[in-house]
Amino acid sequence: MGIFSYDSKLMRFLAGFADMMLLNVVYLVCSLPVFTMGAAQAGLYTGLRHLQDPESEGGYIKAFFRGMKTGFWRITAAWSCLLIFALGLVYLLGILVFFRGAGLNAPAWMVIVVLVLVMLLMSTMTLFHARFGCTAFQLVRNALVVSLRFPLRSIAMAFFTWLPMVLMLLLGHVFWRYAMIIALLYYSVSFVVNLSLFKKPEKMLTEIFLESQVPETEE
Repeated sequence: MGIFSYDSKLMRFLAGFADMMLLNVVYLVCSLPVFTMGAAQAGLYTGLRHLQDPESEGGYIKAFFRGMKTGFWRITAAWSCLLIFALGLVYLLGILVFFRGAGLNAPAWMVIVVLVLVMLLMSTMTLFHARFGCTAFQLVRNALVVSLRFPLRSIAMAFFTWLPMVLMLLLGHVFWRYAMIIALLYYSVSFVVNLSLFKKPEKMLTEIFLESQVPETEE
């Protein structure tokens, strides 16, 4: 069997590499409206899970859009509300830092702590939603529980999720230097890392999901 045959390790690696690149591009395109970014992240997690499962049926792009479509308005509502809150915190932090508070009596460190927590919730809930699917309230509540129970893993997940945006806002020259990598591969690779980080908490996530379900009443 030659190294360039379809079933060779090299060709399987290259095929998987190309699949992750395509998923990355599809994710970025679906994230362009910004408010759809949460649902797109859930779709990317679903597509990556599909690639990792050798017994999965159907295409990974279909899996992406299935994950994005499932509970679209629930994840979009929860994620967008947190985004608006985060932008408000950034605005408040700017006033505290650059305008010396402008009469506001709020310590900057407290605003930073709350902002970090919100970013943790925004990154964690998309993985949770991609795996289980919840109401908007359950998404926020369960993401909070997971973030507090596994803070280091959640911080790592948030770091990988938000790194490109932070670079773009604070270190534009670094962002544009690696823009091609970010556009073609970064999110697929970083989200695979996120999936790996949350293998251990999987059992707890399942328990949270089961506890969050409202039992159906008998008619």
